[in-house]
Amino acid sequence: MKCPNCNVSLVMTDRSGIEIDYCPDCRGVWLDRGELDKIIERSSRDVKNIETDKHKDIPMGRFFNDDKAILDGVPKYNLYLMRILFVLTFLFLGRDAWTEIFSHIGQWKPLDGVAYSFWAAYSTIMILGLRQPLKMIPLLLLQFSYKLIWLIAVAVPLYKSNNFDEAKELTIIFMIGVVLDILIIPWKYVFRNYFTTKEI
Repeated sequence: MKCPNCNVSLVMTDRSGIEIDYCPDCRGVWLDRGELDKIIERSSRDVKNIETDKHKDIPMGRFFNDDKAILDGVPKYNLYLMRILFVLTFLFLGRDAWTEIFSHIGQWKPLDGVAYSFWAAYSTIMILGLRQPLKMIPLLLLQFSYKLIWLIAVAVPLYKSNNFDEAKELTIIFMIGVVLDILIIPWKYVFRNYFTTKEI
């Protein structure tokens, strides 16, 4: 059989069970009757297999899939430190907030109700960071920010006015929290992804 383009004899080859004829000169490819249907059928089957794989259950061994995070330049130890911080926040802040909510007697003062409702929701959402720690970084930034603002706006004036006794314990907790946030948050990743402009 000759090539319709350059009249050179076609060469027949087999590719994955499909016979094709190609021209050694112009590199044109020609299919016999029925071969195109085979290609379409195989492509449809492959697409179905891909869709099926997407919905398969993730093995527990792959629950902490950090490959993408590591490619983004975040060390693995940093990811596990963030997970520990998420769990600690969930356990300690969540325990205090939910205990107060369920054991509170009488009507709430509006601002107290807002504070405890926020802490309860915030600490509960923290547990999502076990699976995708980088996606929950905004929560860590929120935690770091409000503690730092409180230390500057509330604790420092109380200390200067000698009314520091009532706030002493909370100040120590917040100072430890701020230090932990500074050490654990992957700041290079934060500045690269939240503050620098990326070309689209």
